[in-house]
Amino acid sequence: MQRDVVIVTGGNSGIGFECARQLARDGRHVVIASRNRDASAAAVRRITAESGAEAASAGSVGTRMPVPSRISPVRVTRLA
Repeated sequence: MQRDVVIVTGGNSGIGFECARQLARDGRHVVIASRNRDASAAAVRRITAESGAEAASAGSVGTRMPVPSRISPVRVTRLA
C-alpha cells in the first residue's frame, strides 16, 4: 500500500501532536521530528496504538534521519 508521508515538527505534544494524530488517522504515515527523542518516541507509540503499526515514526531535529526509499519523489505542500 502506498501512503503519503508527512513530516510534523514539534509533533510530540500540543497542536503538533494533534495534527500528527489526525494525519495518521487519515491514512498518512507521519514522521514526528522534534528536539526531544523520548517524547517523540512516546508520541509515536500513542499514534501507532490508535492508527496501526506503520502509522508513525520518530526522528530528532538536528540529526540525520534515515529516509525510507519509498519517499521518492517528494511533493511539498505549503499550508499557510
